[in-house]
Amino acid sequence: MYIDQGFILSAYQPRRTKLAFEDAPNPTANVTMAPLARGMSNEKYLALKKADDHQKELQSKVGKVFDNEQMKAHTERKNRVRQKLEKLMEHLKILRKLFSGNPKEMARALTQVFKDLKAALKEFKDATKGQMDLSFSASAAVVPPPTDSAAQSDVKDGDTDADKADAETEATAETAEPEAESVPASASATTEDPNATVTHDELVGAVRREIGQDGLKFLKELKAILAHIEEKMLQPARLQKAAQKPDKDMDKVFEAMDEELKELLKEMKDMERDLKQGVAETGTVLDIAV
Repeated sequence: MYIDQGFILSAYQPRRTKLAFEDAPNPTANVTMAPLARGMSNEKYLALKKADDHQKELQSKVGKVFDNEQMKAHTERKNRVRQKLEKLMEHLKILRKLFSGNPKEMARALTQVFKDLKAALKEFKDATKGQMDLSFSASAAVVPPPTDSAAQSDVKDGDTDADKADAETEATAETAEPEAESVPASASATTEDPNATVTHDELVGAVRREIGQDGLKFLKELKAILAHIEEKMLQPARLQKAAQKPDKDMDKVFEAMDEELKELLKEMKDMERDLKQGVAETGTVLDIAV
């Protein structure tokens, strides 16, 4: 006897040079499938494969939702906002060189920067809200929502009584034909892909989660900009102000700057709350910490 692929074989049997089913998870499998891990049972493999196929289908349909023209228009708006932030970072380098020794003018310039950031945040928030509002209708174009089955259940209950069934049949004989004509249209929409496993509600949840993730990512980008401003520009300006003689005009400039920054931080916090609430309505959560 000898050992081949972990199995004891008789010396009278021809030595196997490869597995009986090359793509199977183990040599005793009765079906051909790609292996995921040595020793995995076929049942577990099939369950994992089914979940993986479902996730791929979901991601594919999420992409189709974002291919909607209105969704793409909002995405382009968000991309333009991000381009403005890139230009703003270049502008900050210039401000840092110009007003490195002038705290009053630095505070005045940062006041305008915070106003520009608030405007960018508002534009991005509006585009995000537009996509959230479109998530249901855009998803319905990819995966139609389930139809109301209450009428069908009422018909089944009526069939138990022969007399009522006959009466209802005669009363609705004239309206049966128009309703029958409308069935193929809805049936064709829902049975377009008989192998589809993604539901409408699941798709809406995935789309909103994608929108929310992008919104939280934008907030992280804003926080990174504010951290850069605080470290490289704002802290040095405050130290320089403290080292100079009291100046009421400078105090007012700094107060105005601090007020703009406070409002910006509040709007960022409100946007984060709105994003999480909008996604939570579909039963999903966001997993990016801001």
